[in-house]
Amino acid sequence: MPPGTPVHLIDDLVFSGQTLRSAREALSTADLDARTASAIVWTYRADAAMAELSAAGLTQISCLAHQSQIPD
Repeated sequence: MPPGTPVHLIDDLVFSGQTLRSAREALSTADLDARTASAIVWTYRADAAMAELSAAGLTQISCLAHQSQIPD
């Protein structure tokens, strides 16, 4: 892919955000632009990681469900 190509990250679950940050960093070293992501579930812990995700350069993360919406 040409340098600067936008790449959308996809993950099953966002807990600490480390997987998304690591993926963004790896793609960045390949000169790809990963600023957006989607996941199936957003956890309570991920709420606390928002500042870190933003600082890592992720500008938008969409999720299908928040952990609070999943019955015990």
